[in-house]
Amino acid sequence: MERLGGGGSGLIAAVVRGLVEGYRSSSALEAAQRSTNQATWAEISLVLESSVFLLMGLQLPAALADEQDVPPTRAVVLALLLVVRALVVALMLAAARHRSCPGT
Repeated sequence: MERLGGGGSGLIAAVVRGLVEGYRSSSALEAAQRSTNQATWAEISLVLESSVFLLMGLQLPAALADEQDVPPTRAVVLALLLVVRALVVALMLAAARHRSCPGT
């Protein structure tokens, strides 16, 4: 195992390693493996992004409680944004399912 001299950053080393492996994977992996790898990372990305929005949603009641005099238009806009986000996530999931089994 190689070491970075003089207190190098482990994070930078991990990023560089990922970039090198990603570059090599195009010749080291078969097409089916690359396709599976890409689909897996797309799902992981979707789950992580959805988790961030879930955490934001959990903090929403506390944020709204701080605002005693919330104008109704602000509440309507907020509700509309939440509905639009839910629709976008639903469409993304439907598209992912359709791509994974195109015969259905």
